[in-house]
Amino acid sequence: MYFMISGSLGVQLAPDFLICPVTKSDSVSPRSLESTAAQSRLKLYTSSCSGRLLSKNLTIHGFRSGADVFLALEGVSLHEIMDHVG
Repeated sequence: MYFMISGSLGVQLAPDFLICPVTKSDSVSPRSLESTAAQSRLKLYTSSCSGRLLSKNLTIHGFRSGADVFLALEGVSLHEIMDHVG
Protein backbone atom coordinates (compact mmCIF):
# COMPACT_ATOMS: atom_id res chain seq x y z
CA MET A 1 0.00 0.00 0.00
CA TYR A 2 2.91 2.37 0.78
CA PHE A 3 4.26 1.87 -2.74
CA MET A 4 0.82 2.40 -4.28
CA ILE A 5 0.21 5.64 -2.36
CA SER A 6 3.73 6.90 -3.10
CA GLY A 7 3.24 6.18 -6.80
CA SER A 8 -0.10 8.00 -6.79
CA LEU A 9 1.64 11.03 -5.28
CA GLY A 10 4.35 10.90 -7.94
CA VAL A 11 7.09 9.80 -5.52
CA GLN A 12 9.30 7.22 -7.20
CA LEU A 13 10.65 4.63 -4.78
CA ALA A 14 13.77 2.78 -5.84
CA PRO A 15 14.87 -0.27 -3.81
CA ASP A 16 17.26 1.94 -1.83
CA PHE A 17 14.65 4.58 -1.12
CA LEU A 18 11.90 2.90 0.88
CA ILE A 19 11.70 6.04 3.00
CA CYS A 20 12.54 9.14 1.00
CA PRO A 21 14.28 12.05 2.69
CA VAL A 22 12.77 15.50 2.32
CA THR A 23 14.38 18.89 2.01
CA LYS A 24 13.75 21.81 4.34
CA SER A 25 11.23 23.09 1.77
CA ASP A 26 9.27 19.79 2.10
CA SER A 27 10.10 18.42 -1.33
CA VAL A 28 11.42 14.89 -1.86
CA SER A 29 15.21 14.78 -2.05
CA PRO A 30 16.97 12.59 -4.63
CA ARG A 31 19.69 11.80 -2.05
CA SER A 32 19.59 8.69 0.12
CA LEU A 33 18.35 8.92 3.70
CA GLU A 34 21.22 9.06 6.20
CA SER A 35 20.80 7.16 9.44
CA THR A 36 22.01 10.15 11.43
CA ALA A 37 19.20 12.26 9.98
CA ALA A 38 16.62 9.60 10.85
CA GLN A 39 18.02 9.26 14.40
CA SER A 40 17.98 13.03 14.85
CA ARG A 41 14.34 13.22 13.74
CA LEU A 42 13.39 10.34 16.07
CA LYS A 43 15.05 12.16 18.97
CA LEU A 44 13.14 15.33 18.07
CA TYR A 45 9.82 13.46 18.02
CA THR A 46 10.41 11.62 21.30
CA SER A 47 11.58 14.78 23.06
CA SER A 48 8.15 16.27 22.45
CA CYS A 49 6.42 13.25 24.03
CA SER A 50 5.36 13.13 27.62
CA GLY A 51 5.39 10.18 29.95
CA ARG A 52 7.46 7.04 29.54
CA LEU A 53 8.73 7.81 26.03
CA LEU A 54 10.46 10.94 27.21
CA SER A 55 12.89 9.02 29.44
CA LYS A 56 13.72 6.34 26.85
CA ASN A 57 16.73 6.38 24.55
CA LEU A 58 14.98 5.15 21.41
CA THR A 59 17.09 4.30 18.38
CA ILE A 60 16.43 3.59 14.72
CA HIS A 61 18.14 0.23 15.24
CA GLY A 62 15.66 -0.57 18.00
CA PHE A 63 12.72 0.21 15.74
CA ARG A 64 14.16 -2.05 13.06
CA SER A 65 14.65 -4.87 15.55
CA GLY A 66 11.15 -4.34 16.88
CA ALA A 67 9.77 -4.60 13.36
CA ASP A 68 11.59 -7.93 12.92
CA VAL A 69 10.06 -9.33 16.09
CA PHE A 70 6.59 -8.02 15.26
CA LEU A 71 6.65 -9.54 11.78
CA ALA A 72 7.83 -12.89 13.16
CA LEU A 73 5.09 -12.92 15.80
CA GLU A 74 2.52 -12.17 13.09
CA GLY A 75 3.62 -15.28 11.18
CA VAL A 76 5.50 -13.61 8.34
CA SER A 77 7.99 -15.98 6.72
CA LEU A 78 11.66 -15.56 7.56
CA HIS A 79 12.44 -14.99 3.86
CA GLU A 80 9.97 -12.07 3.71
CA ILE A 81 11.34 -10.58 6.93
CA MET A 82 14.88 -10.76 5.56
CA ASP A 83 13.75 -9.06 2.34
CA HIS A 84 12.07 -6.32 4.37
CA VAL A 85 14.88 -5.49 6.78
CA GLY A 86 17.83 -6.18 4.54
